[in-house]
Parts: sequence; C-alpha cells; structure tokens
Amino acid sequence: MRVDLAELQPIDGDIGLLLQGGGRRLSDLATSEVAALFERHGVLLLRGFTSAGRDESKQDFVSFSDRLTAEFSNYRGGGLRFAALDRQSVDGMPTLMTTTGHTQKFGIPLHGEMYYLRQPPGLIWFYADLPPARDGETTLADGAAVFAQLKPGSQDFFRRTRIKYVRALVDGDWQATFMTSDLEEAARFCAEADLEMRYDAEAKLLRTEFTCSALREVGGRTVFINNLLFIHIAELVFKNGWAKQNLPGLRSPDCPIVVRAEDGSPLPAEVLSDVQAVSERLTRRIAWQQGDIAMIDNRRILHGRRDTDGGPRSILVRIGEPSFPLKEAA
Repeated sequence: MRVDLAELQPIDGDIGLLLQGGGRRLSDLATSEVAALFERHGVLLLRGFTSAGRDESKQDFVSFSDRLTAEFSNYRGGGLRFAALDRQSVDGMPTLMTTTGHTQKFGIPLHGEMYYLRQPPGLIWFYADLPPARDGETTLADGAAVFAQLKPGSQDFFRRTRIKYVRALVDGDWQATFMTSDLEEAARFCAEADLEMRYDAEAKLLRTEFTCSALREVGGRTVFINNLLFIHIAELVFKNGWAKQNLPGLRSPDCPIVVRAEDGSPLPAEVLSDVQAVSERLTRRIAWQQGDIAMIDNRRILHGRRDTDGGPRSILVRIGEPSFPLKEAA
C-alpha cells in the first residue's frame, strides 16, 4: 500500500518523518516504500500501525523489523555491559533488548550506536512497549547539522585528530562485554573488530584500544557521529562518585571505557563544550505513544534520552544491518 504523502510531517521540528497508520497495519507497508522514505529522512516514526493488544503489538514490531533487517546484533562488545547499565534480552530473544540503563532515571547524551567498534550497526529500532507518562523522551539530532554548526576550531580539530576509545575491563566485566569466559574467543572478537587487546593475567585486566575518526562522510556531507559525549559524561560520573552511589554491582571504581585524542591526551575542554552546546541546541525529541516504532539511520543520526521521572518506562531496542541499501558511509 502506498503512503499518502499529504499525511507526512516531521517527527519534531526539522528532523525525521512521522508516518501515521490511519487504520493500516505494518504488513500493508511495502518494504521498498519504507526504505525509500528512510533513505530520504534518516528517521521514521511509525505511529498507529500496530495492534491494540500489547503482546500482539510487540510481535508485530518484531515481524516488521525482521522484514527490514538482514542481520541483528546481540550487543556483543557493547561499551556499557556492566551493572545496572547493561541491556537485558526480552522474551528469550537475544536481539530484542532493553535500552541502556533502562531502570535508571538519568538521561543519556546524544551518540551514535557502538562507534567504538570497526563496524557499527547501520540501523537502530526502538519500540514503545510501555511509554513513560512524562519525561524520558528519546532524543535525536542530525549529525551533519551538528558538524556544520561547530566552531571552525572544533571542526578543524576533528578533521585532523582522530579519537581513541580505551577500555580497562576487570574480571567479570570483560566476560560480560564479550559474552564469553574464553579469553581466546574474546581475542578473536577484538581482532575482527579492530580492537588492540592486551591482557594482564596478574591483575586479571583486559585492555583494548580502538582509534577512529569522530566524523563520517555520508551522501556528500560530513557527519559528526561517535560515542564521544556519552563516554565523556560516563567518565565524569565515575570520577565524582555518582556512579558508585547510584549503580549497584560495579566491579571497579573506574569507568571501564574512556575517550581520548589519538595521542592519548584528553580531548580539549573547549571542543567538548562546543559539542555539548551545539548538540543541545539541535536536540529534537520523540514523545512516545504506545506501540510507536522508530527506525534510525545510525550512519548519520545521533540519539539519546532525556532524564526520566523514575516511573514505568519500557522502550525496547533492536540493532543490526538493513536489508536494503543505504548511502555509502566512509
């Protein structure tokens, strides 16, 4: 069934596309049509397509995402697979997961998904299983717009300086991160993901480093997309003691992953401040309704989360590679 273009509107402000069901089911949508709209807009929010029952609606989401995704990830190698921040599988499906820190009230800064690995997923799915009564909106920003509005000095910094994600995983954390207790298997995963790995047997500490650009070129535009802000804030809350007080189950007092310049030096404070200011200015929101489905192009759209009020909230996630071609990203 073809989408009525007269019905289309942005999700919020100038970002994405809201697609209203209007009595139709997800199965009525042609894959080619959804792919074309997704390619054009980078984010689609599908509202009112799923069934009335919560369980049936969730199954509709699973079936629809199966149809448009060629390969799913189980978040192996994820950067925050520890304590209350870890994702949990849902309904026995390894690729249907809770969001990071789903039981926590804190917000999450804008970021790209899993940019601390060689091949981050191209497609992120969110499903509003139980939307919050208020607060806790998912946030979005166009990575190309973020880069375009950075100060010239910040743009120059990211053009000429790569960033480095550094992990120090204690015993228990590295097994959770790489989903294995076999050190050789963890080493194979790291090699495939271009992570430089070292293991200190005496300290039982596994270290990895991954160096890359904070930028990508997508469709002729320079896109700022990475995990820089998220990890920077995570390091701060470990340093100031907030993490110890609010995240039970931590195995180490230190943040398991940090971000630095390629030479190992801290990122310039003025650059971080600029990125934070621009990201906040360009932040748009998804105010969730029951059964909403969001498709996000992880090659060019940043996402995050606003603080929640601590009330019930269940937003589920799937990540993987689309079953249709996207613009090449370098």
